Amino acid sequence: MGAALRTITDPQDPAVEAFADLVARTFPDPDLVVTVEGVRRRVAHRVTPERIDFLLAAEEAGRLVGAASFCYLPGPDTAFSGYLVVERERRGEGWGRRLFTERARLLREAAAALGRPGPRGLFIEVANPLRLPPARLAAERAAGMDPVHRRRIFRHFGFQQVAVRYVEPPAHPAGRPVTYMDLLCRASDPELARAGSLPVDLVLETLRLAWPAYIDPAPYLAELRAQVEGERIPLIPVEGVGEEGAGDPDPR
Repeated sequence: MGAALRTITDPQDPAVEAFADLVARTFPDPDLVVTVEGVRRRVAHRVTPERIDFLLAAEEAGRLVGAASFCYLPGPDTAFSGYLVVERERRGEGWGRRLFTERARLLREAAAALGRPGPRGLFIEVANPLRLPPARLAAERAAGMDPVHRRRIFRHFGFQQVAVRYVEPPAHPAGRPVTYMDLLCRASDPELARAGSLPVDLVLETLRLAWPAYIDPAPYLAELRAQVEGERIPLIPVEGVGEEGAGDPDPR
């Protein structure tokens, strides 16, 4: 059996548990880790009027070597990426690029099926090494997930930073908010790309729909809205990447 990418549609598929395990081994912060039950719920209810969820598995010889979880949001015509992870010993082999490319294709296909032109932009959350506590930064690097390198990769793929102080809600009901993340966006809508900014309502609606259903988004959204003067949020170059080049374009 060779290498293959496939979309997981059965919540009992063994790839679900393998994905949750890979995420737990990749991210040292327990507040960033999803549960098997949470992933199964998303797969079981992957298509709703408000969102279409995807769990894309990269497998070789029947074993999970990487995966991406993401969703398309028809209302704002945007997309949100939860995780794109690759087994540490398989990084640098192009799996991340394959997942990135297939994710883009599936999102375009989902939008087209609903008669939408988008997605207008793809949003992701990524750790900012300038705000990571020293112990957490060391743990990230020990896991092979150097945040500076990761941000260079996203910059290489055209992401920009949404100029707000971002707080990520807990990844599971028992977790805590994460305050060292930034929100990035890759604007594919030519109008958004030319403007160099995003309508604040587009960002708020994207987050409201993308965040977990068990949280109350109102306080998070209100805090974010209070930071913004006017109706648009600037897109700025990705911070915390130093002066070096973009690095290996294989997203972790």
